[in-house]
Amino acid sequence: MSDNTKARQAPKAKLRPCPFKYLGCKKRMAQNSVKRHARKCTHRPTQLAEEVQPIWKELTLHCKEKHGLDMGLALRHWKQLKLPEEHTDLSVVPSEPVYIDLWPQKLPSHSEVLNDMQATVNTAMDELRRDNPGELFTALQKMNDTLFNQMAEGSTHLPEATLRRLAVKPPTDMLSKYEFTIPPALEAMGVKDSQFDVDITPAFSITDIHLHPGGDALCLPMSGQKIVLLFKPEPPATEKNSVEAREKAWYDAWVARSVAGEREDDVSPPNCEWFQSLAGQLKHPYIAKLSSTQNKTLWIPAGWRHIVFTVSASFLGSFTFVPSPHLEKMVSQIVSECQAAARWEANNDDVLPEVLLEELHGKLDAAMQAIKTSLQDPDRHEDAKALFLKLHDNLSPKLLEPVKIVDSECQRLCGDGMEASRVRKREDDGEREDGGEREDGGKRIRT
Repeated sequence: MSDNTKARQAPKAKLRPCPFKYLGCKKRMAQNSVKRHARKCTHRPTQLAEEVQPIWKELTLHCKEKHGLDMGLALRHWKQLKLPEEHTDLSVVPSEPVYIDLWPQKLPSHSEVLNDMQATVNTAMDELRRDNPGELFTALQKMNDTLFNQMAEGSTHLPEATLRRLAVKPPTDMLSKYEFTIPPALEAMGVKDSQFDVDITPAFSITDIHLHPGGDALCLPMSGQKIVLLFKPEPPATEKNSVEAREKAWYDAWVARSVAGEREDDVSPPNCEWFQSLAGQLKHPYIAKLSSTQNKTLWIPAGWRHIVFTVSASFLGSFTFVPSPHLEKMVSQIVSECQAAARWEANNDDVLPEVLLEELHGKLDAAMQAIKTSLQDPDRHEDAKALFLKLHDNLSPKLLEPVKIVDSECQRLCGDGMEASRVRKREDDGEREDGGEREDGGKRIRT
């Protein structure tokens, strides 16, 4: 056999992928060229901190394999990704996401939490059965059964069939049952009396970009694993142009979400094209891993938007509360969204999408409740009064209706100052104090 024939019959060398394939590089090369290429690869995460790279790689691989979502496209905007730091002085309210030690002495197993949560939901379903007989309840029961089947260990459901998360109010004795205690410093901030929920989330779920409506959040992974991307709130708007820019950012985000359709029925994940298109607007990102094996609780300050990727079936306990230093930030954020809502209505025949309306109502209620508490504190009364007037002046009747009870309580606690606010609102709605029309005939949003 000739040398030429042997050369033709020799097997071809196996081509290797770039080490940064998970970030979008599609090149393949011989083994001896991999290191040389990697040093010059344009997808190389040269600015990612060493401790961030493993979590980012885990997230991008998960999104690519389970959802066909190329997170590497966003990296050019997020090369300064950070991990939350460990926060030990719980009397100091952090301004950025941090990890704290808030771990129960006895962590329950996944199956134990599953049984407790299923019993809780079944009790709620019994109440729903009385009020919603027939086909409506049958549909709810079917969805409930599907959810807990997906939460069971060994579930083989597909990513495209994943249900949305379900937030459940757990039994009052759950915290004590799991030997969970709240440190005195956090108890003084109102955590003990705050709302505690458990999110039931099947594997492969992806949330929308959202805020916790109650202000700050303490997120305790009771089982499973999640990866969270968090983004710093917009800077305070002190000038007209910055107010308009912030309003436009929220408006554009809402338009993108509406056009994408987000989800059909109750199936997750949402269409994430809108998320990728907005990556450049999401500044100062953090990435956090929440796992029941790592003994870390994530503290998310008020106003930090975040998107949560559920890697494995997860029960996530969360407290939502408003420390005094963050109440002003929360109100400013809601005012910005009220401005965006007003703009949306003006451009869409006074129709606001129901999902956005519900989102705003939840945030408004949490803010009003926090303001009411501050109004009852003599040391914080005047600051709380100013925040309430700022918020109240930006509420349309449609936004005000679901929170009118707590709004009335806050008005009573404010006392003087409310009449001036009512005059301003009448003027903003195009009326003069004497009942005539304003000369400009316009309507404005107060900032």
